[in-house]
This record gives sequence, C-alpha cells and structure tokens, in this order.
Amino acid sequence: MIERGRRLALFLLAALIALPFVFRGHGQPSSRVLSVASFHFGDHSRKVCVKLEGIPGASGIYHLSPGVSSETVIIMAVGRVPTELQGKPVLHQRLKNGDLVAIKNEKGEPVEITLKSISVGERMVLGIPLDPTTMTESEWELLPGIGPTLAKRIVEYRQQNGGFHAWQELEQVPGIGPATLEKLRGYF
Repeated sequence: MIERGRRLALFLLAALIALPFVFRGHGQPSSRVLSVASFHFGDHSRKVCVKLEGIPGASGIYHLSPGVSSETVIIMAVGRVPTELQGKPVLHQRLKNGDLVAIKNEKGEPVEITLKSISVGERMVLGIPLDPTTMTESEWELLPGIGPTLAKRIVEYRQQNGGFHAWQELEQVPGIGPATLEKLRGYF
C-alpha cells in the first residue's frame, strides 16, 4: 500500500512539473472565445490590470506582472505584433495598473496604437485605484455620496489648488467630511 501511495505521489508531482511545458503557448484565446479570462495565482496585489481593445477575439482585461510593455500584451493576446504596428514607440512603454492599450483598425488592418487609461467606471468595477487629479465632474458623480454640486466643488478645488497630492486632501473640499471621506477610501 505504501509503494502504491509513493507512485501516486510521484505521478502527481511529475504532472505538476510538466503542466507549464504542456500548456506553453496555449494561453492565446481562440477565435471562438468571446471574452478573455485570466487566471493567476499568488499575490494579486502585485499584478497590473490592463485592458486591450481593438483586436477581435483577444480584446479584454489582462492581469499581468508589473513592468510589462504594450508589446508583451499584444504578443500574449495574438502571438505576434502585427507588421503595421511594429516599430511604434508606444510598444515599449511600461504599462501601469489601469492602462488601456487601444488599437485602431481600418479596413480590418491595425493602423495605430495608443496608450490611454481605463474609464473610471471600469476602474471602480475592477478595483483599480482612481486618480483624483484627472477625474471629471461626471466621473466624480459615479462615487457614493458625490452629486453634481459636490463634484463641481471638487473639480474647482483641484483647479484652484494645483491638484491633489493625496486623496485625503478631498476633506478640504467644502461638503466632504470624515464620513464621506471614509466612504471614498476604497476607491483611492
């Protein structure tokens, strides 16, 4: 019985070791897949969440290691960088949490690649920290406890004071007290 248990343990260990080699290169979505799923193990706080759009069958949200470039995301999604995009400087920029790699197509061919930011609504859903220095009035209104009047005050305060150095500075805006600040904590 002990020998059988050892064989089973060795088999399972060998299978675990072989898995990365068996599935290498098979992580690309097929043309039949409509959405992209990502699986990652370990500490999720060290991942960056990036959105890729403009590649049919591969557009979606990717959770990646810090320091990856736009080129890496495209290669992960489709296996290679389309010829029309090769040599573009944006391919080598390091991606940050919440970046959007947007590929513009004309007549079915990729012609341009830009790096933007994922929308505030999507960032909220994905749990990506918001940047109070770039948010518009309508984006502020998406947050709990922030209506049109308060959103306008926040943007005015930011413009008059040269931005926010920390999200906690929101408490300086008339109408935002400790309770509202506490509600907002998880978004920044």
